[in-house]
Amino acid sequence: MNRTAARRPRRLLTLLLGVVLGLGVVVLPAGGAGAAVTPTLTLALSRSTGVFWDTQGPAIADDEFRVTGYLRDDQGRPMAGRTIRLLQKRTHTESDYRLLTQKATTDANGRYVFDRRVVATAAYATYFAGDTDDTDGTYGEVRSDVARRIRAMRDFNAGKRRVDGKLYFRGDVNPGWGGRRVVLQRQTCRTCAWRTVASRTAGRGGGWSFRVTYPAKVGPVWRWQAVLAAAGDFERSYSAQLTTQRVYTRKG
Repeated sequence: MNRTAARRPRRLLTLLLGVVLGLGVVVLPAGGAGAAVTPTLTLALSRSTGVFWDTQGPAIADDEFRVTGYLRDDQGRPMAGRTIRLLQKRTHTESDYRLLTQKATTDANGRYVFDRRVVATAAYATYFAGDTDDTDGTYGEVRSDVARRIRAMRDFNAGKRRVDGKLYFRGDVNPGWGGRRVVLQRQTCRTCAWRTVASRTAGRGGGWSFRVTYPAKVGPVWRWQAVLAAAGDFERSYSAQLTTQRVYTRKG
């Protein structure tokens, strides 16, 4: 083979590279640093059940929950300073997720936090829209690896009231207001089954009330609770419990 002919392709390649570098052009291999990387987004809820949040009665821990998770790149490294969005779908009444207005920013560990109030039985997911960083490169959009659901109960705003020496277990149903059938149940010992002893329809404003009694003898403790059937955005709901116990009083 003619050695002069063999050198010609090499000279042409050297000349071509010189022209490219002189023009400031950089040729990247397909699928290289410019390709978008899909990160990982996790999600967790602080509770799986809760009680509808309202402004009536005392505040309770059950009407709030926290959504947390982590955003990491394809190497498992935390992605800080990124905006995470929250999506919600009411399980029983909505077919698609809605993007909520609330936003969170990941910290140095890639962790985000949303503090929420219980509004209905709903599933939650999180979303990262993707971005381009001068240092880290380009990241594609991603949705959380799973969706988590919180099962919501109605709030009974349960309490007690004594009138003319008689004890009443009472409250206000929220949401749903009046017209809902409230059932009163009693448990006469810790291992005993709950038994329905009365039921009535809540008033127009959601008010409900039952007279409760005491054990005939000193010692036993009776427990009482109100119950509502599942309907709409809410699961079968249970009120806080009220206890009654007869106490021995020495005469004289």
